Amino acid sequence: MNRIHREAPSPAGACFVYRLPTWLTQLARALIGIAGITTAFLAFEHWSTMPMPVRVLCIFLGAGFLLIALNRRIFDPRAHFVADEQGIFFPGQDRWLFVPWPNISNIRVVEIMDGESSTGIAFNLRLSSQEKAEFFRQPLRPADHLHAGGAQLAVGYASYPPSPKALATILLGLKHKPRQ
Repeated sequence: MNRIHREAPSPAGACFVYRLPTWLTQLARALIGIAGITTAFLAFEHWSTMPMPVRVLCIFLGAGFLLIALNRRIFDPRAHFVADEQGIFFPGQDRWLFVPWPNISNIRVVEIMDGESSTGIAFNLRLSSQEKAEFFRQPLRPADHLHAGGAQLAVGYASYPPSPKALATILLGLKHKPRQ
């Protein structure tokens, strides 16, 4: 049976958090910060020879790059889901939906209908209509979503890393891990 929790999950034992890795967000912030500093430095060095429109552009670009690099909320690695040996937690507005493994089926690597025809991970969820409305308003759909059946919702995820094949292996490993 699915359950709704008010607090973020804190799984005990083996788990996997599916989100953009922290190292990747830090790298992106660092590169954008370097771009902002470089823009400011080059503008300072050539300020007297630049026409006014280029000066204004440099001010906006440098300030914009630095603002993006320093604002933690812009690159906040929001979790798509948290999986453990019991099932998967999905985030909502202020709550989390826990779906146990018996209500999750057909974990697969498939084409995702995201406007780019990406390859991603997909699985079918047995949910109530209230859970669908609250936690899956506009999910990405796998190309084979019509085969899920009316009682299940097929959802897909196309973010990297890890690769969809590695993610499927992780999820299947958690799903079939022997219970103690």
